[in-house]
Amino acid sequence: MLGLKSILLGGIEFEVFGPPEGEATDEMEFTLFADRLAAQSTGTPVQIRFKDGQGIQAGLTEVRYLGVPGGFIETAQLNEAGQTVDTVARFQPAYEHLHPAGTRFTLVRPSISLNGITGLETLVSGVYVDCLPGPGSEIVAEFAGHTLSDERLNEAMSESEGIQVLVESANLPAVEPGAPVLHRGVMAGRVKSREVGEDGTPHFRIAIRKNFAAAVSRNTRFWPIPGAAVEAGPGVMKMQFSGISALVQGGLAFETFGSAESPVTTGAKFPLFASEVAARAISPPVRISFENGQGLLAGQTQVRYLGLPVGIVESVSPVSGRVEAIVRLNEGYDFLRREGSAFTIVRLDISLKGISGLETVVSGVYLECVPTESGKLTDNFKGVSLAHADQKQAEEEGFEVNVVTAQTTISEEAPVFYRGLPVGKVERKRLSPDGRSVTLVIVIQRPYASLLRENTKFWDASGARISLGLFYLKVQAVSLDALARGAVAFATPNDAQMGPAVRPGHEFSLNAGPRREWLNWSPTRPDSP
Repeated sequence: MLGLKSILLGGIEFEVFGPPEGEATDEMEFTLFADRLAAQSTGTPVQIRFKDGQGIQAGLTEVRYLGVPGGFIETAQLNEAGQTVDTVARFQPAYEHLHPAGTRFTLVRPSISLNGITGLETLVSGVYVDCLPGPGSEIVAEFAGHTLSDERLNEAMSESEGIQVLVESANLPAVEPGAPVLHRGVMAGRVKSREVGEDGTPHFRIAIRKNFAAAVSRNTRFWPIPGAAVEAGPGVMKMQFSGISALVQGGLAFETFGSAESPVTTGAKFPLFASEVAARAISPPVRISFENGQGLLAGQTQVRYLGLPVGIVESVSPVSGRVEAIVRLNEGYDFLRREGSAFTIVRLDISLKGISGLETVVSGVYLECVPTESGKLTDNFKGVSLAHADQKQAEEEGFEVNVVTAQTTISEEAPVFYRGLPVGKVERKRLSPDGRSVTLVIVIQRPYASLLRENTKFWDASGARISLGLFYLKVQAVSLDALARGAVAFATPNDAQMGPAVRPGHEFSLNAGPRREWLNWSPTRPDSP
């Protein structure tokens, strides 16, 4: 450890490395080295020629072997004739054997490349030269160093000997020139430029390396690589990154799905698909018509079989009073096109039986396919818009009554309860002709219609009830749906007081809340055995 005086005034240190050669005399001259490493490096000078010497500092830049300093760059100067940076390195005596023929000297510095971030430690320690000894035993003194520019030059040569293709899209994604083009996760080329064709269509000009050119055929498909993707679902949250280069510049990927067609040459044009999911959907167009296409999104809505994505909705449009979705299926799923297969829109559905399609809150609406076991292939289907068609049918066949109130926040689809059991719903909500009251049109399921009598009482069961005591706070709600939409409840007096049965369309009044005796009513259902 240096003393305080050395810290304040500086100082010079000396040491004899190796066997002493004789005593010093007055006025003898010595070389002042930059540091201890430079002073120790007394070996034979080794010439290393770099095409790019950025970051090298004569007298300071270390030469390392397995991460340990074994020498340093003594001098560095520009060779104007050869347009190179010529350096002289010296090694410590213990490392003199590290420069046989074939040794690779690589200049290491911070670099963001397709393979990620390298040389990050140089932000602290400074640029250094890494030494990888060659296989030979003959010690030589001249080497060609390696730099990042050499690698880029080799890449450019590989790309120039390959092919260049155009990938078109009406709206180009945020992918910048220089971004990687991947094939099965391997860097197969690079985005050369963003251009606009003679017909006004924007496109990417892509250079494919020579050894990947054969992987591009007429039915090859391209899609953008997201820098980061998030997949979420019940019980899972997954984040995926495509690499530092794709995160900064974006990127493209390509693959040939199915049998490859004829190869292409420079200038070939390809459409850019929105995603890998869209690119994989290669079947003929399958037309599916729905009464209600709410939630279907072109290029985003998935087609699923047994819960797995097997296709995508390519387009959505109104046709003859219905919604027509054009679907493309992935390779190997043509059996889903058999006559009789059922395509159902799965969306969030809150019904009397509970909540279904909850996963669509995260994944979005999707089409679920249930195929038939046999049948000829077809490309036209009539889809189902509701996941619970049987529930809808039961509700449509229910018993309808009107409940009138001066005003209410209860909305359509709100549940109707009897003794805490959901037995119906608010089908419609309308204003009276004179504008002085609101009518809730309520549908009660047929099995419970006999409970509706002349003396039946309806009340607003929305929200939550809060009970406060000295040592407790109790919050009670009828259901989650009741908190969101409001709710209605009803009760019927005991057998002798219930009154005669009512007809469909009978009108009741909506009370603000129940009286205590209403909650104690417990009549026998008239149609019970």
